[in-house]
Amino acid sequence: MEYNVVSDDVPEGMSALEIASAGQRFGAWLVDAVIGTLVVVVAGALGIWLGVGFITYLIVIVYAVVYLGMVATQGQSPGKKAIGIKIVRVDGSSLGFGGMLIREIVGKLVSSLIIYLGYIWILFDGQRQGWHDKIASTYVVKV
Repeated sequence: MEYNVVSDDVPEGMSALEIASAGQRFGAWLVDAVIGTLVVVVAGALGIWLGVGFITYLIVIVYAVVYLGMVATQGQSPGKKAIGIKIVRVDGSSLGFGGMLIREIVGKLVSSLIIYLGYIWILFDGQRQGWHDKIASTYVVKV
């Protein structure tokens, strides 16, 4: 079955976008988790080696800013880029800074609150949206 962002009311000049599978989303999350873990481990080791603990925090903060900046401007985290999926608004446009904050901070907090039910919801939702997607009016689509 093919999932489309919009079925009958595709904006003029835009074709329907195919929604990413739960497996693709999980794969992207896994890539992001591995990269994030490596950044923290390397930053921690560097901080210990240099004897300057704040360098660890600085590196992690810089990575977080780069990560969130990629999501806001491109709709892709490093993992989503590697897997070939991206986040878009209902009209197919990119999130922007405000949309990114709503989805990545507020929405993901809500999705995590009750035993990660907001993420599990993706498996059962007709449009494969998690609660964070619904809150921010976003979809994750194939590139």
